[in-house]
Parts: sequence; structure tokens; C-alpha cells
Amino acid sequence: MERSDQTGLAFSRDGQTLATAKHTDEVRLWDVKTGHPLCHTQQGSRISGVAFLPDGQTLVTSSWKQDFRVWDISNRTNLVFAGMVSAHMNEV
Repeated sequence: MERSDQTGLAFSRDGQTLATAKHTDEVRLWDVKTGHPLCHTQQGSRISGVAFLPDGQTLVTSSWKQDFRVWDISNRTNLVFAGMVSAHMNEV
């Protein structure tokens, strides 16, 4: 992982999972203990930020298109596409 490629990172509440976002549209989940990737997914547009919700199983991503996606990381699915939020300034 090259630092210049990353636009965001977030640790799960339990500290076991790291989410990284690339300047493209890719989010990767990492096992913090081993350093191995768990999975990756695509947002569909350039990612500007990532954040875990307190449950540790839900990840929110934001994009430069001013939209949000909510992901269930336990089964790697996109739960909600929130669409454009006009007051959103590209970060979660």
C-alpha cells in the first residue's frame, strides 16, 4: 500500500479491521493483526473518506461526487446508496 494512493482510513472499534480508501474508487479491508487484506470493493466514484459505525460491522464511504454508501462488512454488501447530499463536503 502506497501512502500517496490513500484518501482515507479508519479502524473498527475493536481495532481488528482497518479500512483504507484509494484515490480511485477502491476500499480495502485489512486484518490488523496479520496485515493481510480481507476483501475489497468499489464505490463507483473517487472516495474521499471512510468511517466505521460504532457496531464495527458497518462502514460508511463518501465520494467526491458528494454521495455516501453504507456497507455491511460482515457479508461485504452495499446496504444503502445515499445519493448526493447537497451540504456534504466530501468527508465522513
